[in-house]
Amino acid sequence: MTEKEEIFTNINMLHLACGIVNNNFELEYLNPQLAEFLKISLNDLNPVISLKRFLSKSEWDKFISFYKDTKKSSDKREWQVFDFITIKDTNKRLLLSFDHHTLNSENTSQAIIVGIPVDEIIFNKALHDTPKNIDREGVNTNKYQVVFDNAIMGMILFDRHGRVEEINQAILDQMGLVKENVAGKLIQDIFSDELLHKVQTLFELVQKSKHQLVKDVVSIGNEEVGHQMFEISLSQFKNSGVHFDKTLMISEDITEQTDTHAALIRSEKLALTGRLAASLAHEINNPLQTSIGCLGLVDEMLNDHDRKDDLGVYISLAMDELKRSARIVKKLRDLNRRTDLSEKTCVNLKEVVESVLMLTKNQLEDKNIIPIIQFADKEPLVLASKDQLQQVLLNLVMNAIDAMPEGGKIFIDLHHTEKPQGIEIAVKDSGHGMSKDVMNQLFDPFFTTKDDGLGLGLFICKEIIEDHHGTLKMNSQVGQGTTFTIWMPKELNEE
Repeated sequence: MTEKEEIFTNINMLHLACGIVNNNFELEYLNPQLAEFLKISLNDLNPVISLKRFLSKSEWDKFISFYKDTKKSSDKREWQVFDFITIKDTNKRLLLSFDHHTLNSENTSQAIIVGIPVDEIIFNKALHDTPKNIDREGVNTNKYQVVFDNAIMGMILFDRHGRVEEINQAILDQMGLVKENVAGKLIQDIFSDELLHKVQTLFELVQKSKHQLVKDVVSIGNEEVGHQMFEISLSQFKNSGVHFDKTLMISEDITEQTDTHAALIRSEKLALTGRLAASLAHEINNPLQTSIGCLGLVDEMLNDHDRKDDLGVYISLAMDELKRSARIVKKLRDLNRRTDLSEKTCVNLKEVVESVLMLTKNQLEDKNIIPIIQFADKEPLVLASKDQLQQVLLNLVMNAIDAMPEGGKIFIDLHHTEKPQGIEIAVKDSGHGMSKDVMNQLFDPFFTTKDDGLGLGLFICKEIIEDHHGTLKMNSQVGQGTTFTIWMPKELNEE
């Protein structure tokens, strides 16, 4: 028996809807269960039939994406529901997974479709209605019961009132439940705390929106045994007739993926810290070396009476360089300083903008720059540190002034936003603009386009705004100026 014939034999022995798909997504073989599901004859595979025939465009795109994802992570089984269109143009749903194989004899790859027709999962009788003297395992004759019971993902079947009709062992283990205590119970009788809230919310949502799959993530556990993260999803299907009267909840343990994501974030933070430390060493080393050199010359001059007049020059230069080092260190210290809640008050952004324009009045007049301001009708109030917001706006206005040495206009637009609710401040200059290369590095620490700049101003501004749960974005085009846009959440307790 060849390798392919052995696969064919194994597929025929399964009580699942199975088929073999080649690299062109064509069905080379399908077993009687899949043929029945698609309403096609086994003779229709002359020589093959494309799976695209049975899926809408959106479902086809989802199918291709799912196929690629499962091929990348073949060590872990993934499942997803798809809406198929049969040969008779009827719509049917298939809970589908892939097994990817390479035929050594032919040096080709192929995928085995493993599917459970969701619409055909009919449970004859709820467990709570089963007489005690009848073998419950014998009551349900559905051929997919074994798959349901042994699935690696947790599954619960609810009726339209939220009462448990079936539950598999996987979810009992995940949630620490006992089957005898769950059968026939309502959602609120088996779950508690955050999990109860999440499941009830999803159940109500899926009841109101037919054909929709809803998902959420929940944490289960405590400090002693640790927490586990689960992705729970609920979807409806037909038990019989045309009405969606059953809801299937699927629970998947994603603790490992969540831990990996958290580790990746920590790694990124460490990498940023390393880059910051390297940049700091470079930036501080130059003024320190200059200061050391100057002080060495001063030491030599103390014994040379003819050169004592030059002492002041070198001492002044050393002092300037040491002060520059101190400014760099201060900015880095401010970088990691988070705003204390006690520092946040109800701030009127209109007043902050006006105070910044007052501080920069002389620079604006000297450079022949005209400020054009447009304020919202309603008072723009936010919960923030007034000093820090003034620091941010002052930095943006000074940058706009530096960008227009020949004069120009600064446009400041301040208005309310509805979705989401907040206040937006746009500071636009009519300068020369920036290239894409400069834009991509503008918020990086120690990157500057100024001869005397430290390159920490915008980086710190972005940190301050994000610390206030807002955003700072920039848009620029060469020859058309630059716009910085701040968005901050609205202060709800405005009165």
